[in-house]
Amino acid sequence: MADHLAGRRITMAVSSFAAYGTKFSTHSSPFFDGVLGLWARARTGPSIVQETWYPDQTSFAPVGKLNYAVNDVTFTLSGPFSIDSGEFSGLTGTYTQTAQPGGSSGSVNFLNADGTTVVSEFDTKNGGTKFAAGNSSISLSKLSGYSLTESIAYLNTGTSTATAIDSNGISSTLSFKPDLSGTGKVYGNLPGLPAELSWDNTGAGKVLFVDRSVAQLVDWKVATQTPAERRAFSAKIEQPNTRR
Repeated sequence: MADHLAGRRITMAVSSFAAYGTKFSTHSSPFFDGVLGLWARARTGPSIVQETWYPDQTSFAPVGKLNYAVNDVTFTLSGPFSIDSGEFSGLTGTYTQTAQPGGSSGSVNFLNADGTTVVSEFDTKNGGTKFAAGNSSISLSKLSGYSLTESIAYLNTGTSTATAIDSNGISSTLSFKPDLSGTGKVYGNLPGLPAELSWDNTGAGKVLFVDRSVAQLVDWKVATQTPAERRAFSAKIEQPNTRR
């Protein structure tokens, strides 16, 4: 389950690109990307979109950037991005988005510093609101052999539902509100499952296991307070279920 939640944290970063596309191009002043956890400044031109990421609102020491070229003939925006510091330090990738009548489609490819690769394809439609509606699929693979696949459905209300299953047989369904707060369930053949999750818009919340024990979530990741709690929690979620 720990791998599953960590993988979902990475796919959230990917889905922020797929769900919102070039959201950065509408901002003329620094803005906060809640998924990446970074502040950004954007510059747009007739054939280019650039964004530079910073650790805080007042900093001028960049920790990442993207450079997208705009093709006015094919209505395509594409280019590379990279992050050099913070939670996603070492992440690089490419983004492609093609405008279509009423929406857009495209792909995102990530390579993380630890060798994790993520490939996503998306198709969104403009719904007459500030939120896009549509679907995306995401595949994550680690060098260890671990893998996770996810599908996400977006509504033009800003809500979304993401379902995933990994190579350990752990599956989950997460429902997000427009501010990224939400609830979910995790299923699988491990002690303590199924478990219920709830979190606020910062990713802080809790995991409630089937035996009613609780673990805390911080930034959509499991957090425990003491070594003893950490060992107990690891034993709960990592040991194989030998019951038949």
